[in-house]
Amino acid sequence: MRTTMRGHTQVLNALRETQLEHAQVLQTHDRTLEQIADVVGGLAVGQHQLTERVDAMAAGQDRLTERVGGIEEGQTAILEHLRQQAAILARIDSERPQES
Repeated sequence: MRTTMRGHTQVLNALRETQLEHAQVLQTHDRTLEQIADVVGGLAVGQHQLTERVDAMAAGQDRLTERVGGIEEGQTAILEHLRQQAAILARIDSERPQES
């Protein structure tokens, strides 16, 4: 009977040691998971900041596109004005008496 009890005690002690070892491994895994969660959280914040910056850049690009459109309209108006002046000068030149 004592031999059987000693055998059971040894098995229980071995199980207890295994449980303690598993507990240590689980604590290590918990710390690792917490570190991963921190990194992922940081990545999420960084992604949010990048998204905000890209949105701001897109808004800036839209403003530049509007300005370029305004500049093109202004250039077209100037070009048309210069064409009108050239036509007037050509008409004046054609009406001027020719010198022989």
